Amino acid sequence: MDHLKDIDVPPLLDVCATIEASEIEAVDIRNGPSCSLNGECALSLMRAFNQKLRAVDLQDSPFGKDFLRYIVVLIFIICVMVLMSKN
Repeated sequence: MDHLKDIDVPPLLDVCATIEASEIEAVDIRNGPSCSLNGECALSLMRAFNQKLRAVDLQDSPFGKDFLRYIVVLIFIICVMVLMSKN
């Protein structure tokens, strides 16, 4: 995501819509300090990847509280899914 800009997100979201039915097993999202995406665009990408999202590395990101809240909820959902799969 280092080189993505907000304008790059809509076409990428169209591609992400087809990932659920593809052979792609997992998607990792990583960015560095030079990321120029706003928080809403990053959230849109994570939501688009849905269950294929495996890892998110957003070091030094200037995203706000809504973004962090979404990450916490996502982690909670993943933990619940792991616990349910163990039963």
